[in-house]
Amino acid sequence: MKKAVKWSGILLALLCILTLLLWWGRHPVTIWLSGFFLSPYQASLTCLDYELGTWRHIKINRLCLQSPQFSVNLRQALWQPFDNQLQIDAVNVQHHLTESDEKTTGPVDWQIPPLPDTRVKSLHIQSPWLRRPLEFELGYSQHHLTLSGPWQANLELNQQSISADLRWSLADLSAYLSLPDALGQDLLNSRIDSRLHFDGGVFNSSHQLALNGPLGLPLPGWDPPCTVALQATGRAALSLSLRDLGGELDLSGLPLVLDLAACPLPWPAMAGYQPQRLSITLPAPVVFNTQEARLGEVQVRTEKPLDMSLDLQDLLVSFTGKLTGQYQLQASYQDWQAQGKGGLLWNEQAWRISADQAKLSLARLQTAQLNLSQLEVPLQFTLDSQSGLNATLNPSLENISAEPGKAQNLSGKLVVTSSDMRQWIGDLQFTAQHITGQSLQLIKLKHQSRLVYQQQKLGLEGSSEIGSASYQAFDLGSVQASHRGNIITAPQITPKLTHQISLGAGIQAQANQETQHVSVSIPDQPVTALQGLASRRLDGLELTDGRWQAELDYQFSDASLSGKARIERLDLSYQNYQFEDLSLAPDFTFSSGRLQLRPTRVTLNKADIGLPLTDIHAQLQSREETLELTDIEGKVLGGTFSLPQLTLNDQPQQMELTMTGLQADKLASLQQQSGIQLQGELNAVLPIHLDKQGMAIKQGRLTNAGPGKLRITDSQAFDSLLASQPNLAPMLSVLKNLNINSLDSRVSLQPDGWLSLDMAIKGRNPDKQQDVNFNYTHEENIFTLLRALRLGEEVQQKVEQSIKENTR
Repeated sequence: MKKAVKWSGILLALLCILTLLLWWGRHPVTIWLSGFFLSPYQASLTCLDYELGTWRHIKINRLCLQSPQFSVNLRQALWQPFDNQLQIDAVNVQHHLTESDEKTTGPVDWQIPPLPDTRVKSLHIQSPWLRRPLEFELGYSQHHLTLSGPWQANLELNQQSISADLRWSLADLSAYLSLPDALGQDLLNSRIDSRLHFDGGVFNSSHQLALNGPLGLPLPGWDPPCTVALQATGRAALSLSLRDLGGELDLSGLPLVLDLAACPLPWPAMAGYQPQRLSITLPAPVVFNTQEARLGEVQVRTEKPLDMSLDLQDLLVSFTGKLTGQYQLQASYQDWQAQGKGGLLWNEQAWRISADQAKLSLARLQTAQLNLSQLEVPLQFTLDSQSGLNATLNPSLENISAEPGKAQNLSGKLVVTSSDMRQWIGDLQFTAQHITGQSLQLIKLKHQSRLVYQQQKLGLEGSSEIGSASYQAFDLGSVQASHRGNIITAPQITPKLTHQISLGAGIQAQANQETQHVSVSIPDQPVTALQGLASRRLDGLELTDGRWQAELDYQFSDASLSGKARIERLDLSYQNYQFEDLSLAPDFTFSSGRLQLRPTRVTLNKADIGLPLTDIHAQLQSREETLELTDIEGKVLGGTFSLPQLTLNDQPQQMELTMTGLQADKLASLQQQSGIQLQGELNAVLPIHLDKQGMAIKQGRLTNAGPGKLRITDSQAFDSLLASQPNLAPMLSVLKNLNINSLDSRVSLQPDGWLSLDMAIKGRNPDKQQDVNFNYTHEENIFTLLRALRLGEEVQQKVEQSIKENTR
């Protein structure tokens, strides 16, 4: 008995000693035992200080939990296990960044143990991701967790999942996270209601948003910066799997609407195309993983004045910085229509955008200055960062008119390349069936050129062919031209071009174009080059010899033409009329349909119209839109003639032709009657009337300028007259030798060519010593006479030519 009591005492003493040892070593023992539970999570207790109060509570003064991702420090906690309550004054959580944060995380397989009703007065969270620490008050009871702090949250904790309802705003995060400065205060304060669910493997969230406020977009080229009004009302959903960090983002119920009224385009020329609203919709979920995100479709829409539908399809966005996809575009602006589709590529090394099937079309455009119909521009292009731009355009146009011209049936091809988007090279081919201007008409135009654009300057070198051209009523025939020069494009379009022009007839010219005018220089060249123009203008006109040159200047502002020309030693014929050595140097302007010609001296060495005219000179000028010749003088039949004025139009006019010193023998030779000789000088004053019916002379006078002589010897015509009129033979015979003292004749000419002479001759026959007073009336068609004279000359010329050829 005593032995049993002894051992009981020893055991009790050992138990007391062990209890004392456990009490004194409770902290390290507890830390050691916790390692079995925390080591699978790479966590450990690094400090612990607690006290056992009454059997109903445990007081924890300090607890430190450490892991690679976080550190937890707990201060002043009271655990009442029998009442199932835990109260904590402060918990400090410090987040650490490690490489594992960027590695794939597997699913969390957990079972939430029964937890006491818990209250944390201060939960302090710090992280490199946060601008400042988060402060919360936390409460837990019966699987429900509540957070109170910068935002409010209610979480439901089940055995395998966590669910939460959260109401928050971006402003709640702005004090803790770095948010874009472009977010306005209205967007920051917009409330967001979120529903969260996490089952250890998949995180799901649903968010109800109603965002409305200004959003600044720091886009390059916009000054001041672009600001849009953003509206986003609807639902967004996210599903994220922790197995592979893949998931879906569903934004189909959250369209984005941007009001662009306060974001004008920075280019003034594009102001009229400014859309008022832009909307972005993602009808299919965004599928993503740790490597990439796939967007099945992104719909971009704009509203008037530019209605645009842009669909981005099969977009693949790699988180290494690569984007690929397709796009399809439909757009309209007033009567303009555009459509196309192509591909997109973007990565850190290169980017590319292409259009395989695109077309710009316009059914009709009508403004005060321009009318246009049926414009179509099919195009395809590739634009990338390495090879630049390669584009091909095939425009066609049915009609275009812009005062003062219009064109029909235009088509062309333009191939544009650019390696750096600063210098452009283009090859242009262009055809037009019909082009008309204020005074110009072109038919079947073909043009090709090489275009080079750099530093706001467009260089041009090419050639053109025109099947038929005309200016005013002048038919210019076919035209070939080469072009070379530059066009300055800013601050205003300023062309400086040189055109070498060759007409089909052989006319050569150079045109220099600068801004609002074109100067044309026609160098000295044979006048025979104008034969084609002349014959088309006046049938039967033939230019045989001479030289000509001209300097012209055309002003686009008022469609006026001015110039100087020089024609020297021109020989020409018209029908059977011959003209030799014609010279003139006209100085003229043509504006608003009116021709103004400064007085120009005209000289003509010889004109053969049946009557030989020589040494002709006159003044050519314009008066009231009509050309006229003044001070016309020349030589005819050994005398001279003068005409004060001749208007070159078809209006009725009257003038007086004066001829002095005409040689009677030369006038008589016109009749080509042998045996009749007439000597002396004659003067004539002939009032001429011109109208649409022709030329007429009314009451003209032909008189002698001094004594004259008439001799008739061996004249078959005169002898035949005497034989046929024997009763008149004594009277007529006195005319065979007559000294003429006075000759006075009335002259009339009808438009049909009939000439009437009422002649009174006074003189004396020296053989018979008899005074003679002879009255004579004669009618003859002078046109027939002149034609006969010309016919006789032609026969004579042909006989002489035949003799020369036979004697060679």
